[in-house]
Amino acid sequence: MKKNSVQEILRKCFLVYQPIMRLRNYKKNEIYNYEVLLRIEGGKKFPKEEFALLSESDEINKLYLEWLFENLRKRIQYNPDIIFCVNLSPKQCTYRSTMDVLKSLHDINQHIRIEITEHEEVIYDTSQVEAFLNEMKKLNYMTGLDDVEVGQNTLLFTLKNINKINRLKLSLLPFSLISLNSQLLLVQFWNSIAKENNLEFVVEGIDTKDKAQVFREIGIELQQGFFWGEPEIIEN
Repeated sequence: MKKNSVQEILRKCFLVYQPIMRLRNYKKNEIYNYEVLLRIEGGKKFPKEEFALLSESDEINKLYLEWLFENLRKRIQYNPDIIFCVNLSPKQCTYRSTMDVLKSLHDINQHIRIEITEHEEVIYDTSQVEAFLNEMKKLNYMTGLDDVEVGQNTLLFTLKNINKINRLKLSLLPFSLISLNSQLLLVQFWNSIAKENNLEFVVEGIDTKDKAQVFREIGIELQQGFFWGEPEIIEN
């Protein structure tokens, strides 16, 4: 894809931010982080086709990440007390451009958490992703695995890389067909893994007050979902 075509796609793209809440107690909740999400004009969901184009090669990925972090830098300036969580696909972790861009952000990296998505493009040799996580640790980036139990982010992959990361996130959305009791057991299992390894643990997909309360009662303080706020453009 030509550079002009990339720039045309990026002109239609924008970033939205979904809050990750910390529930210190039942009366005091606070925005702890924002997850940074890509959107395109006229759409409310993640633009899979456009993202595939923006990450199809090392060179194009560089243009995309430079655009993303240029926009994110402005939000960090206005929200210096918030950590922004940026998703990278396993494929992006294999690109030299990803590392180069992240190395250039040394002045703001303490405000950024890199989360590796489960993405549908399964990389069967995960050694490059593991090497990427090692490099992120050396650069003092906070890192995490997004949507554990799905795609690449299996229990085995998680345990193999547990000492390279700071956070686990479990989304309830892929497990909507199982009962709430089964969801609770799944969450308790992953929460136990997180606690044993001194990791933060986020449960995503909290869409009702009752669900927020049920998971808070079993110790889930970090929650994300439509009940707490939909992805939106945040003001300065």
